[in-house]
Amino acid sequence: MMALPFVGWLISFIFAFFLAIPFYFLWNHVAPLYFKFLPEYLMAIPFWDCIWLFLTISCLKIILVPSGLISSNATVKNDD
Repeated sequence: MMALPFVGWLISFIFAFFLAIPFYFLWNHVAPLYFKFLPEYLMAIPFWDCIWLFLTISCLKIILVPSGLISSNATVKNDD
């Protein structure tokens, strides 16, 4: 999605926005209960930080895992 300059960025932002909504509520409810060992600033992550987190992860995925490495067109030769 990030290959198309402006349209891809807008679509990625909208996708990250809607993905951050359930993550924000779940994290802020679960983290104080089960992750007491985390620092205080990680117990309640702000909503906009969740969005930027998802956008950063998607950018890092594009950089670290190029599409050429993932191939689903693997063919198997069977000599029966």
